Amino acid sequence: MTEAGNDGVGNTSTTCGLTGVATRQSITEQLARRLADGPETGERTAALFMVVDQFDEFVTAYGQQAGDIILKLVARTLATRMEPEDMLGRWDGHEFVALLSQAKPAEASALADKLRVLVERSSRQISNGKVAATLTIGVCVARPNDTVDSIAARVENCLHAHEGEWRNRVMTIN
Repeated sequence: MTEAGNDGVGNTSTTCGLTGVATRQSITEQLARRLADGPETGERTAALFMVVDQFDEFVTAYGQQAGDIILKLVARTLATRMEPEDMLGRWDGHEFVALLSQAKPAEASALADKLRVLVERSSRQISNGKVAATLTIGVCVARPNDTVDSIAARVENCLHAHEGEWRNRVMTIN
């Protein structure tokens, strides 16, 4: 996960102009609210941090326009499985985050795996043939006293520690 958001329309918008999902700013604000409200409501938030596998290599081979098609395909595919109380957003470049309400670790991991499979089975025809993507997903259920930064740091540390193992998998992050 990187520091600067790249939502295609600037950080003041609430919706990514390219993918139609929430921006990093919107996701960050919603996660902060959920973390602040969690102790009062008893609600546990889970965050799914999703990275489009080998995206940079794909863009190098097929071009930025094909990369944009992949990002839109992934966003649309993920959005079909979000519940009304969940939130999907573009975290940065080729990274997405889904916030799940009332999620237990096993439920969040099960949904992450369903999302991974849905994306893996999705494709789109372009002039050079079919394009498809896979995701690596880090599942992180909020702990008491968590902050947006502590969750993002845990996920980033785990994903980077397993970077050589990336490609089409789900990892639970403690």
